[in-house]
Amino acid sequence: MPVTQALIDGSGWHLDRQGWRIVENFIVSDVNAGTNAAAMIPAAYQQLVQQNIDINLSHAIVTTAFCTDIEPAAIANDAVTFRVTYKEYEMPDPVIEISSSVAQVETDKNAAGVQQTTSYTYPSDYTWNTELQGVTQTSTGLISKIMPEPAISISRREMPVGGGRELIVRKLIYEGHVNMNTWGLVPDSSEPKTWLCTGIGARTQDRGITYDVTYNFQYRADTWDHTIRFLDPGTGQPPSDLVEGTGYKDVQVYLTADFNLLNLV
Repeated sequence: MPVTQALIDGSGWHLDRQGWRIVENFIVSDVNAGTNAAAMIPAAYQQLVQQNIDINLSHAIVTTAFCTDIEPAAIANDAVTFRVTYKEYEMPDPVIEISSSVAQVETDKNAAGVQQTTSYTYPSDYTWNTELQGVTQTSTGLISKIMPEPAISISRREMPVGGGRELIVRKLIYEGHVNMNTWGLVPDSSEPKTWLCTGIGARTQDRGITYDVTYNFQYRADTWDHTIRFLDPGTGQPPSDLVEGTGYKDVQVYLTADFNLLNLV
């Protein structure tokens, strides 16, 4: 049963804001289904499928247009004509939402960034530990501080080449990672390791052709590294004379990734 394309009434290409709408007619000839006209349609349809013409398959030329309708248009003798419609999916502009969250951090500095200390001189008649009589001890202490942290959410419709599998790989690469370099989306506030990808979510309503993908990021001006300090086992507080690199140091706790490769700009 040969399949041929027919340039007959109803065929045509139409371009609008949503992209191309293409209507093509195909004739399946030599359909052997007896005299039952209804039986000719499924038999002829199977021939279309063998020619890669089926629902959700892309157009041969405009690969971003997918088959949405297959309609038997005419039946004559041993031939069935199908009207096949292809449409491009509407790809709306990305939606960017800016919000904020709060986090509790510990610090030993005031609002101006100056380290704060406290001191205590033990009385001369201190009896709990006579070695501390008259001794002055200084400690920095740690302060719990609530910090607002800007957050960005970007939602857009995508047509990933690898479908859902590609999005899973993307989650593994970026989720729980910080930016390794200046990020083009927010170049004025994107020093390395200041933006954390907190999640990538997606859903599809057309069997995996397009996905509505949402990217979430959170900002921390002091970077997402964490400072660890030696704590005096006797007081439970860090001494005031800790040396950088030994007594306290910054630790990178998140791996980095190049957020520019997400092409969110």
